[in-house]
Amino acid sequence: TLAGHADWRLPAYVELVSIVDYSRSIPAIDPTAFPSALSVDVWTSTLFASDTTSAWEVYFTAGDSSQDPRSGTNNVRCVRGPDGASSPAVPPGRYTIATGAVSDSKTGLTWQQGTPVGTFAWADAKVYCASLNDGGGTWRVPTAKELLTIVDVTRATPPAIDCEAFPAASASPMWSATPVASTPSQAWAVDFRVGYSLSVDASTLLGVRCVR
Repeated sequence: TLAGHADWRLPAYVELVSIVDYSRSIPAIDPTAFPSALSVDVWTSTLFASDTTSAWEVYFTAGDSSQDPRSGTNNVRCVRGPDGASSPAVPPGRYTIATGAVSDSKTGLTWQQGTPVGTFAWADAKVYCASLNDGGGTWRVPTAKELLTIVDVTRATPPAIDCEAFPAASASPMWSATPVASTPSQAWAVDFRVGYSLSVDASTLLGVRCVR
């Protein structure tokens, strides 16, 4: 029981990632809102789809994520929804596809449905997206948090993304626009084999899925 409420629960993966502050490290979280936060591993309620004896966790040292056996021990930061609501469900008909673009009703973002054949260093990925003229609008490389919103952690086989909305999706890592706070020569990427977030040297050649 806290603040007069007894309906606290473990956060889902995407909920816990939402409080990561990628502009900071050690810990990667807002120190004003969470003044006693430590650089520790924190449990989510989201099971690891290919091995449900494990669950997702987020590392608040820098903001990366992985899975850990549920029999192990980790830290926890509880959450509650408005009026005690459970973890938000994915809305039915979340994605709308039109002219090579996928609109997401959950976030309001529009994604490039296909991805380029080639791979890019981080700076070149940003140039590619900025020069994209596909369906109008200004395209860009997504932030790490934005890219994590299209991870489908319920899929037990790669890629960890909705394959109806993104039928040709790669399971390979994709660039985000978010630099690694503690290492300016690195940036964050999301590995779509299972949905990990990881830091990568900016000179590494990776795929990109643009957003607007």
